[in-house]
Amino acid sequence: MEATVGPLDRFEASKASGFSYAQIGASEDCAWSDVLALIERVGPALLRHVERGEVGRPSLDVAFFVQEDRVTASLLVPNDVVAAIGRFGFDLEASAYVVSA
Repeated sequence: MEATVGPLDRFEASKASGFSYAQIGASEDCAWSDVLALIERVGPALLRHVERGEVGRPSLDVAFFVQEDRVTASLLVPNDVVAAIGRFGFDLEASAYVVSA
């Protein structure tokens, strides 16, 4: 897989589900333009891996931090990023982490 998508931060072959798990990480301060460039670069190769049944459906997991004294938080994902993940069959996940003020 690294030959087609580049370096992986994590890879786990799964015997139970038949799908492998692969993760490519990005820094916390990564700009949306960098996320879009990554999706455009790895999307076509990941789509082929999914079609061959080598990995499960890809997802973009966006982490954001919420101050513990807040009641609500929101996340805006730019439409060009949403369009790119949709084009390559990605799901979008948002992971919120509560942090001390």
